[in-house]
Amino acid sequence: MKSIHKRLAALLCAVLLLLPVLSGCGGKTGQTHAAELTIAAGGQTQCRIIYGSGCAEDVVEAAGYLQREIRRLTGAEMDVCEDMAVAVNADSCEILLCATDRPEDDLSYGAMERIGDWTVRVQGNKLTVAVSLSDCLMQAVQDLCDALSEHTENGTLTLPGGFEISGSAPSGPVADLPVLDGGSFLAATDGGNGTELAVYRAGSAACDAYLTKLERAGYARYTDCEIDGNRYFTYLGNGQTLTVMDNPAMGTVRISVDPEEYRLDLAVQPLTAKVQPSVTLLGLEGYETNGSATQTGLSMLYQLSDGSFIVVDGGHNQELAARQLYEMMVHLAPDPGDITIAAWLITHSHNDHAGAFLSFRRNYARHVKLEKLLVNFPSEAQYNAAETSTYYRDNVLADAMYYPDAQIIKVHPGQVFYLRDAVIEVLYTLDLYEPEALSYFNTSSIVCTVALAGQKVLQTGDCSEEASGILVQNYTGALRCDILQVAHHGAKGGTEALYRAADPLYVLWPSGSSAFNTYKTASNNTWLLNESRMKRLWTARSDMITLPLPLDD
Repeated sequence: MKSIHKRLAALLCAVLLLLPVLSGCGGKTGQTHAAELTIAAGGQTQCRIIYGSGCAEDVVEAAGYLQREIRRLTGAEMDVCEDMAVAVNADSCEILLCATDRPEDDLSYGAMERIGDWTVRVQGNKLTVAVSLSDCLMQAVQDLCDALSEHTENGTLTLPGGFEISGSAPSGPVADLPVLDGGSFLAATDGGNGTELAVYRAGSAACDAYLTKLERAGYARYTDCEIDGNRYFTYLGNGQTLTVMDNPAMGTVRISVDPEEYRLDLAVQPLTAKVQPSVTLLGLEGYETNGSATQTGLSMLYQLSDGSFIVVDGGHNQELAARQLYEMMVHLAPDPGDITIAAWLITHSHNDHAGAFLSFRRNYARHVKLEKLLVNFPSEAQYNAAETSTYYRDNVLADAMYYPDAQIIKVHPGQVFYLRDAVIEVLYTLDLYEPEALSYFNTSSIVCTVALAGQKVLQTGDCSEEASGILVQNYTGALRCDILQVAHHGAKGGTEALYRAADPLYVLWPSGSSAFNTYKTASNNTWLLNESRMKRLWTARSDMITLPLPLDD
């Protein structure tokens, strides 16, 4: 599959993934004197309608609507095609619909004040239709068609050189954001969990200018983080939490707009050491799925120095999976009657990872206190693209309500969670893959590190090959770890390049014995098993493996 960098270039018009929350994108018309643009003459045309390669279906439909209206007005049959199918030529007459690879688009998008603005204007031999938000697209095209009718006579359609119409979406999370200058707009999309995401092709200098623009607009910087040259910023304002992601290796700047309740708590938590920290890999074969010993899933448990816990996934939606997790907490807790889960991280919403959260809630929620639930569930459109049910997303979020003190947080790359003496650093979420449509749901799996007792664990969840590529593209030292959780149970997902970058001393392999024997021969695992510096490996069979931290020889 193409790299995300190349695919982003082929998705310049994926502006229609945004949920239909905006309406009434009213417009206005204006013009000045400049060279005219003749789109059709005497019922004939050499002009084309161009849209971005890989754009959303509604953009293609809008192009078809515009084509039919021009035919009705002039009798001319205009070609409609993707930008990558036609070489860039400043002398060619083109109507550029949304973001394309033509430089005239950058000028049009850069001239807008808000992401919710739209504009249609003549630029030399191009007529640009610059729209960022989906609900404004048809309004802009319809207003354009009304204006075209006023400039058509006897099969000839000529626009004044200064022709321009514009409009704006009403107030909204992304709509009200300032436009990033010095970059190319790629997409605005629904980020899932009540968030929205804007994506630009831009460099760090443009990002710095945008941060200044945010501050002038009333947003206040809350925190920031740099990881291997990638810069991440959190801003608060207008009842929102903004996460700005500057990833130079990808050449992109992303802005996630979240509800204010997703804000990270930066307060330093008091710590009274009571136990030696540890990490536990819970066995899979202690219960059955589909009538046989379970072979795949992920259930990991960290105990912090004060006796509290971090849970990663938990395994299947089965009572036995929840029971062994709870019983391990009771066994390890200094006070079995006072169990605190500092954070429960759900890497992604597959049954063998998120399912145990449901069974645990049904049986044990009243016996524990949950402080934070960390997730990054995709949008409805992305679930549909990956042909994956939203059952576990919906039920995890619903069941979280049974923990009255729990804060649900949509995590983003660059966020750092300080939980007693543990530090979770988020390296990858679907944010870094957007706006490409999910073809493989494991690409939505969160990847992070957990630092505890002077050692670092790389949690890869069910990381896909695409996500592995993004991680290796963006990070170097941040991936290096003492302990590696093998991705996707050892099956397709974690790449040799990712494992080389991780370079672990110890490996936790979340597979039963049968699955391990199957997956260990896969080519992506050859280096890890045969050539790396790994000292020891543990699999998730029927026993519970608790490893005191720090591990040593």
